[in-house]
Amino acid sequence: MPYTREIPQKAKDLIEKYSSQLQLQPETVSTAEKFYQDALNAGLIRGRSIDALVVASLDVACIKEGEPYILKDITSISARNGRDEKRIYKDANRIYSLVFLRDLGLDLPKRSAVIFIKRFGKELSLPEEIISRAIEYVNKVESHPLFGYYYGNPYFLAVSAIYKSVKGTEYQIPKENLAEKTNTSVPTITKYDKLITVAKAIIKPTKFRIERLTGEGFVDSIDTLFEEKLLVRKELSDDLIERIRRLQETFKGAYSPSYEEWIDEFGGEIDSEREIAEWETIAEAYKESLKDFPDKLEFRKEIFDVILWAATNPDDESILTYLKTKQLKPEDVKSLLRRYRSYHKET
Repeated sequence: MPYTREIPQKAKDLIEKYSSQLQLQPETVSTAEKFYQDALNAGLIRGRSIDALVVASLDVACIKEGEPYILKDITSISARNGRDEKRIYKDANRIYSLVFLRDLGLDLPKRSAVIFIKRFGKELSLPEEIISRAIEYVNKVESHPLFGYYYGNPYFLAVSAIYKSVKGTEYQIPKENLAEKTNTSVPTITKYDKLITVAKAIIKPTKFRIERLTGEGFVDSIDTLFEEKLLVRKELSDDLIERIRRLQETFKGAYSPSYEEWIDEFGGEIDSEREIAEWETIAEAYKESLKDFPDKLEFRKEIFDVILWAATNPDDESILTYLKTKQLKPEDVKSLLRRYRSYHKET
C-alpha cells in the first residue's frame, strides 16, 4: 500500500484562497489538491516552497479543467511584491515542467484560445458581436492543418484576436493598453496579429496571394510559408540587443516591459531588425515630442499613447475620437499626430 502524506493545512488554505480570488470551479480546486497530493506522495516536493507548489498545482488544474487562467495570473495574486512574484513564477514554472510533466508524466490537454476570449470579453465589457468575431479569428488559426499545431500560446492568440476584432470600432483599444490589461506586451500582440492575418488568408479555398511579412514579394503556397519559419525564435545579434536596450531606456516609465520581455518578443519576429527599426522610428518621434511638454510621468505616458496610436492607425479622426487623455488637450493630440505624420514621412 503506497505511503500517503497529508497536504499541509497552509497549502490547502492557499489553494482555497487563490481559487476564491480567481473564482475557480469546485472541480478545479479538487484537482489542484489532487495534483499537490500526487507530488507529495511521490516524494517530489523536498526543498520546494509551498507557495510555488500551490501555484504550480493550480496552474496544472486550470489547464486540466479548462479554466481561462495562466501561470502569470495565479502568480500575480500570490506574490507580496514584484521580486516575490518573479521568484514564485520561476519556481512554479520549474515545478510544472520537472515535477508534473516529467516526473509524474501528466498528459495535459491543449487549451483553446476561445476560453480566454470569453474571459477578456467579460473583463473588457465587450459586446457579443466583438467576441464572436474574435472567436472566428482563432477558429481559423486553430483548425488550420498547418497552424493548428504551430501557433504557440492560446492566451496570446486570444489577446491578439480581441485586438483585431475591436480595431476600427468604438471599442478600439490601443495595443499598449490592451497589453497592460492582459499582462502581455505590444510585440506579442503584433506577432500574433500577423499570424491571424496570414492564417485567415491561407484558409480561403481559392488561390491566395498574401504579402510576405518581411515585405519582400509574395508567398503563394503553404509550403513556402512554412519555410519562412513564422514563429521560430532565434538568437539576436549584439547590435540588435544594444538597439533594444536603447529602446527600453527611451520608453522607461511610459512603457515598461522587462528587458527579458523585449528580447523574447523581438527574437520571435520573422524580421527582427525591421521590427526594431519601426520601434526606433516611434522612439525618435516620442523623444522629439517630449520637448514641448512638462517632464512628468503622466505626460510621458499619454504622449507615448498618441505616438503608438499614430504608428498603428493611419486614421487621425478615429484616434481623436477614441483616444482619451487627461493631461493632453485635444489640440495637443492633434499637434502630436501632425508631427508624427511629418516625421514618419521624413524617415
